[in-house]
Amino acid sequence: MTRFSFMAGICAAALVVASVAYAAARDWPSFGQLDRDGSGEISEAEFEAIGAARFDARDSNGDGTLDRAELLEAATQRAEARVDRMITRLDTDGDDAISRAELQARRDPGRIFARMDSDGSGGVSEAEFRAAQDRMAERMQDRGQRQLKAD
Repeated sequence: MTRFSFMAGICAAALVVASVAYAAARDWPSFGQLDRDGSGEISEAEFEAIGAARFDARDSNGDGTLDRAELLEAATQRAEARVDRMITRLDTDGDDAISRAELQARRDPGRIFARMDSDGSGGVSEAEFRAAQDRMAERMQDRGQRQLKAD
């Protein structure tokens, strides 16, 4: 396997992780959902109520605890919703799957690699890799905040 193929694979995997992280940020309730009385502010009681409602929704047997099965069910539902959004966004041929070509059409691994290789050496050092991770985390946080503001 060539060094470029290896790094392109790492970049593609990072993109999938970033896509999942971005989608996870979108699972937050909207401001309107939290501001239940429509006052234009989220009170502490409203904030706590949404947490209690989410807990109760996951506590399928009503015993006041979330056991392993209930936690796995909630996680599975969130993961399925994220996967559905990814397929909707990336599946250009409508076959309900994401091919390598569809993923690469969405993101150019060579361009991403070039951005990661900030000194142009033809390789990505650990420092460059960590800097790219930091930039990606900042972008995901910014996108999540923009999504929260939009809701």
